[in-house]
Amino acid sequence: MSVAGRAQGGEFHGHRGTRAIQRMVEFAPATGGLALWVRHEDVAAQGLTPVAGSAPGSPPVHTDGSTIRYEAAFERLPLARQVGLVAHEVLHIALRHPQRYLELAQRLGAVDLSLFNLCADAIVNSTLGHLSWLQLSPTAVYLEQLLALTTSRGEPVEKSLLEWDVERLYQALHVQPDKSKDGSRAAHLRALARAADADLRPAPGAQAAPELEAEQAREWSERVVRAHAGDAEFSMLRALVADLPRTRTPWEHVLRTLLARGLSPKRAVSWSRPTRSYIANQGQHAHTAARGRRRCLRFNRRGADGAFRARDRSDHAATRGGSRPHRRR
Repeated sequence: MSVAGRAQGGEFHGHRGTRAIQRMVEFAPATGGLALWVRHEDVAAQGLTPVAGSAPGSPPVHTDGSTIRYEAAFERLPLARQVGLVAHEVLHIALRHPQRYLELAQRLGAVDLSLFNLCADAIVNSTLGHLSWLQLSPTAVYLEQLLALTTSRGEPVEKSLLEWDVERLYQALHVQPDKSKDGSRAAHLRALARAADADLRPAPGAQAAPELEAEQAREWSERVVRAHAGDAEFSMLRALVADLPRTRTPWEHVLRTLLARGLSPKRAVSWSRPTRSYIANQGQHAHTAARGRRRCLRFNRRGADGAFRARDRSDHAATRGGSRPHRRR
């Protein structure tokens, strides 16, 4: 369903996040307008099955990387809270967090979705935390909270956003259960993950071909940079974060395509002098075939000319014979 909705019988019909998007565009036209590049859908009242290890119940809004889906509970929230949720999900899609989770799972083999969701939420919440016209979740986790578990350095949020992306933060916080020597940190992370909303629902079938994924990542990165520059001090983004989607060129596919094109046999027109082997083999056969075609053509032409001449002679003889008087003996 489109953002603008549709009018039927004088009544406005749209999805549940229409009012929140209008407020985003009102306060931040460029960065708030990123929501117009996203699909929006309403979910039935029963909701979806919660992710294992997450908070019970389904969050009011969640995304699979391309579509924002609104639960029935979303309508009962205050407008400022709705704006905070929609802006949160829009940044998840703009930064391509679900797709990057699938890529990380392909590289590492096994990735904890709840911990990855926690790291992505922390970066997004710290990016939006300076805005006064929206309200984030009371249980929102911020980047400085997670960095306090990994390093003792106290750095400003702006500097941390310029250094940490979701993959680096996940690998810094990831603790194997059977090899962990810091049980308190692991328990704290599990508690934060349980309290956070499991709003990332990456679908394995939603990942496109590597070439299309690289193109979409490039497009979203350019949109975020242009929107942040357009809104200037009114931008929803605290800074141009280091978590911007990067374009990863699929070099293995590019190399395979170039090798297939370069090594596949193909014929090309050449204006150089033919070699002796060509004349002796292919050229001789071609010359013989051409000579046979010319001989056949001459034979057919002679046969046709001879038939026409014989017919003309018979017609001429019949004409002369009919007009000549008979001789008496």
